[in-house]
Amino acid sequence: MAASARVYDSPDHGPRWVDLCLPHMVLTSKPAPRMPTTWEGIFADLREVTAELGLTMCPVSPQEWEEKGRRAALRRGWRFQLTISVTGQPTLHGWSSGEATARERFTARVSKYQGLPGARIVLVDEAERTTLAVWPDHA
Repeated sequence: MAASARVYDSPDHGPRWVDLCLPHMVLTSKPAPRMPTTWEGIFADLREVTAELGLTMCPVSPQEWEEKGRRAALRRGWRFQLTISVTGQPTLHGWSSGEATARERFTARVSKYQGLPGARIVLVDEAERTTLAVWPDHA
């Protein structure tokens, strides 16, 4: 149940009700006139601000970002990661501390997504860096 909603006029789909959870709020927000809308513009603004503060930016590769996230999850006791992708794009992921819970969630997601073309579900033990289950297993 949405606490707040509004109509968003999608160029592709026409007017739609949108709840204003954070992802939907970002989707429907218009950038300020002088706000950068490209990665290059955003990074240029960030460089300017960090220089004013006497800081330096330290870019992180996607692989470093993933590794930092993995280590942070393990420190919190989250060992098992479940990732759902549709047509090659990750759409949802979650963490569990116990293997039994992770496998239950895997089975529940397979039941939920089995009719969706292009869906793929992967369960990984991040501590051991091993894949425990993949659905569909032929993909």
